[in-house]
Amino acid sequence: MIDFNWLTERDKKVLEFLSHAKYVSTSQITQLFFEENYHDGSKNKYADIICRRRMKVIADNGLVKSFYRQANKDKIYTMQDVKLERIVTINQIQHSLELNDLFIEIHRHAKKNNHTIYDFYIEKPIQNKIIPDMILVYEIRHKAKIFFIEYDRGTETITRIRKKRKDYKTYFDKQYYLNEDWQVSNIKPDLWYITKSEKRAKNIERLGINATTNIKNVLNF
Repeated sequence: MIDFNWLTERDKKVLEFLSHAKYVSTSQITQLFFEENYHDGSKNKYADIICRRRMKVIADNGLVKSFYRQANKDKIYTMQDVKLERIVTINQIQHSLELNDLFIEIHRHAKKNNHTIYDFYIEKPIQNKIIPDMILVYEIRHKAKIFFIEYDRGTETITRIRKKRKDYKTYFDKQYYLNEDWQVSNIKPDLWYITKSEKRAKNIERLGINATTNIKNVLNF
């Protein structure tokens, strides 16, 4: 039997996060789990060093895989069981990292406003094979909502978005969401597109889809 007694509570939280995300950079792990804000508002200036050392221990024990995307860039950690350097493209990794940045923004908003993130997944397939960029189970004052979040970088055609909207409609109409493992209280998820420009958001809204440039507009329900 493998002995995991050396894992700290923080280690376990890091591993849980990695099991829900795909590819996570050292700096992102540092922001989520190693930066400690002191009473004067300052941060632990050694957080990055501590994070790198601890993640090396976790990786050396075979619990995660690590690799560099490019020279002199953040190391990437993952639990994905693939030959990373051969199969995964730079764009796929970059997209996952951008979704992590969005989650960090959500995490900070929740912490600041005393909200609760119950669950989240990045690029997890749902029952009719759609893959939302993010699934988020979020609570404000004992009221829970589930969000399917699509992070739009402006590269997907409106035709493709229209097709995806049709697939989501089928998913909602058939109530597939009732049987998902992240479901709570039979809540129907809300679909939102997060975009980089107001013009893009308006174009997506014309398709009958919620769209915004600011994730806070989604979370303040």
